[in-house]
Amino acid sequence: LGGTWGNSTCSAMARTQARVAELTAILQADAIDLKKLEAFCDAGIPDQQQLRSLAWKILLGYLPLRRCDWESSLAKSRAQYQAFIKEFIVDVHKDSHEADSIVDPLGALSVEAGKSTWETFFKDNEILEQIDKDVHRLCPEFAFYKETAPLPRPQGIHALHDRVSRENLEAAVVSDTRSGIPALKRKQSSSSECSAVDDGSEKHWEVVERILFIYAKLNARSYIQGMNEILGVLYYVFVLDASAEWLPHAEADAFYCFVALMSTPALRECFFKNVDDTTAGIGSQLSNLTRKLNNHDPKVGALLDEQQLRPQYYAFRWVTLLFSQDLSLPDVIRLWDSILSAENRMDFVQNMCVSMLYAVRDKLLAGDFAHNMKLLQSYPRYFDMFELISKARDIQEQEEHLRRHEAFLRA
Repeated sequence: LGGTWGNSTCSAMARTQARVAELTAILQADAIDLKKLEAFCDAGIPDQQQLRSLAWKILLGYLPLRRCDWESSLAKSRAQYQAFIKEFIVDVHKDSHEADSIVDPLGALSVEAGKSTWETFFKDNEILEQIDKDVHRLCPEFAFYKETAPLPRPQGIHALHDRVSRENLEAAVVSDTRSGIPALKRKQSSSSECSAVDDGSEKHWEVVERILFIYAKLNARSYIQGMNEILGVLYYVFVLDASAEWLPHAEADAFYCFVALMSTPALRECFFKNVDDTTAGIGSQLSNLTRKLNNHDPKVGALLDEQQLRPQYYAFRWVTLLFSQDLSLPDVIRLWDSILSAENRMDFVQNMCVSMLYAVRDKLLAGDFAHNMKLLQSYPRYFDMFELISKARDIQEQEEHLRRHEAFLRA
């Protein structure tokens, strides 16, 4: 028995090393074959030698396919990100020329109120408060985000959490007195749940907070709750799967890969209610999920319809957050290897949803509405991720076969 176990272990190690060598060869080519890289990563990226972080950056289009273009492209992007930090992470009390002389800090009485530094400051704080709350909720089962980041806070940059902490932020509210003259009232904001360091170092959640704030500033303050979960996965991989050369740039690299992922129309539009009825909005995504479930498991589809257990009740979070809140982080990372490799990422996400429903079909068929709602909203974490992904691929192949057959009938 011992010999059999030893032979099996050696065989598995040999297969892993062979895959490491294969992926290394793909990544070291002068011109990277994207199709070959996608096919390899779909089967799972080995957890060795910083291969995953590099592959993800290529799959997301952050790194060019020609290696000779990497140095200039990275230098340009990383310099631009540092410029964003200097431009947007400002301390209005120190940096604004208005700070010492302004009589009306909110610009409420000014003709050019829209140009007031203070008005921008307080509007930014509204979105920053939501970001600050969300970054403290990242993967509570992992201590990573509460640990100290490997690099100190950028020189001359203040901590964003200071702006929304109980001690440092008072939200100013303008109201009218009985005489009709605007007056200022002060309201303290709630304190952060997680303490931050004040010795020049910072914790990982602070880095994530800064990335999200810069993203919001560049996108008309369009931060939506849940974006923190998506960014959190990217940042985690880029920090823990980085070489000494790449680690100092994990923040900038995570920012641009997050921007690239959120630029996927079908994913970006899932976050906004005003596009629910578009072909890429969350309403359409969930309708496609229902259609696929009825095609591939009509019995479960009929049951959920009879129980009025709509996909909005359970799959909304699966789709918009790419499963990052419902599966363990190691499983999410493995799943993202396949999602990022897919030609149509959101189509694969829908197939994965159907696969997850199929995996618990026996429990669903035996349960009532309350049981099934609880089951799907707290999805079990004991399933083999490789089996779930394999089923999702089977569904994809059946979908493609069905489309080809329908096209043939129309011809």
